[in-house]
Amino acid sequence: MGLRRFFGASLSRVIFAWFAFSIFATVVVVGLAAATFAAVGGESRWQGHLRRGQAYLGNQLVAVWDDPTARSAEVQALGRDLGLSVRLEDPDGALIERAGAAECEARGLEVPVVRDGTMLGRLHVCDTTERPRGGFVFSLALILLALWIASAIVARRIARPLDDLADAAERLGDGELAARAPSYEGESELAKLSGAFNVMAGRIEAQIEDQKALLAEVSHELRTPLGHMRVLLELARDKPGEPKHVDALELEVAAVDDLVEQLLANSRLGFDIARSDELDPTELAIAAVERVGVPVERLEVAQGVGTLHGDASLLGAALTNLLRNAETHGGGVTRFLVEPRDARVAFVVEDAGPGLDPELADQLFQPFVQGETHQSGLGLGLSLVARIVSAHRGELLIDGPRIGFVI
Repeated sequence: MGLRRFFGASLSRVIFAWFAFSIFATVVVVGLAAATFAAVGGESRWQGHLRRGQAYLGNQLVAVWDDPTARSAEVQALGRDLGLSVRLEDPDGALIERAGAAECEARGLEVPVVRDGTMLGRLHVCDTTERPRGGFVFSLALILLALWIASAIVARRIARPLDDLADAAERLGDGELAARAPSYEGESELAKLSGAFNVMAGRIEAQIEDQKALLAEVSHELRTPLGHMRVLLELARDKPGEPKHVDALELEVAAVDDLVEQLLANSRLGFDIARSDELDPTELAIAAVERVGVPVERLEVAQGVGTLHGDASLLGAALTNLLRNAETHGGGVTRFLVEPRDARVAFVVEDAGPGLDPELADQLFQPFVQGETHQSGLGLGLSLVARIVSAHRGELLIDGPRIGFVI
């Protein structure tokens, strides 16, 4: 249970544990391989070198055995040059010559001195240099400790971006809409993940802010037609049968219906809900003209207009908003063109006004922006047009008094 809790605590601990296990396994495998190598082949080769070394030392002494001075010099040189303790004995074990700082406690390496099958003596060589005990184990422990520390650092560096991303997601879930993950350069998975998270967080923040602004605008705009409707209902009770009250009430109901339509279209686009049906552009244009009240004679449909694919209600709302914008801000619709353009369909509304200022065009297609002559409404008309066109992968057309789009 404790190990499960440890490994489940954080990714950095899991990575660190795997690094540590890999280091331990590597040490074990290397040690076993070295031991196997020594047992199978390494020891025989070492023994061969040892035998050749013994023969060389024995031959050196045989060559000078009959010259005590030269023999003594050879033994002294051997002890001095190799830094070893050397003891030369006769066949009975009596000391002949010794060299080195200290006497060998153990017999060490024994080299027989033989000439023509006759034993002349024995040479004992040993290393009396004092070495600190446990030096290898201490060095190995330091190396393992350094590798473990390095593993912890690497594990932390690997897991830190994911920790930052998890922290940003938690803060976003707690309502901190401005929370963003750190950005990373390059094409790595972390860079893509943090980038996708930040795009998602930006969209959520923008949608929530739009919803707040929309709710405030709707609360304000609905009060006016509802207040008018209450007054008209009171007048209708006092003077029943007067058509003007019914007509005025019908206009107010149409205004509320228009607000609701724009709200529904905006809500559907906010959740990227759009159908893709085969539609007749002419039927869409006629329905929009009749809804706005523009004379049908101003609708011009060119030859060769085919069908298009899209959401009928959203495209109808876009055409309706274009026509109403021309009626409200452009002095009225003069022409409504439906024509083929590069295997697609273009809808263009031409009005009697001076046209859109190119410097203000982008601003007017933002949500909750109203024209100077517009006295009421949500300011969603042209914004909805732009979003509907974008959802259908179309293009806006702005050319002075001619505004439209291509789908």
